[in-house]
Amino acid sequence: MPDRHSEFSGSIPENYDAFLGPMFFEPYASDIAKRLKVPHRGSVLELACGTGILTRKLREALRPTARLVATDLNGPMIDFAARKFSKSKRLEWKQADATRAGL
Repeated sequence: MPDRHSEFSGSIPENYDAFLGPMFFEPYASDIAKRLKVPHRGSVLELACGTGILTRKLREALRPTARLVATDLNGPMIDFAARKFSKSKRLEWKQADATRAGL
């Protein structure tokens, strides 16, 4: 997991979500979510979910029966993202390093 010195913690997730997200990620998140075709009971693994900007677009676009697993290297980013969503069996949050085997 990340070194504490490189972890996005404190007010970083909130500021990232409020300022960087809308400007840099929102348009791409909308586009990706529209393009993704997932079968009825399919699953999606999102890498580097950050504060959940794409996660929201995916959850809105996916069929109700599809499963979404959102991952990020930084725990505080996942914690912030998860607070923006209601609990759901179809959305799972995991801290994970996508560069490590066994993800």
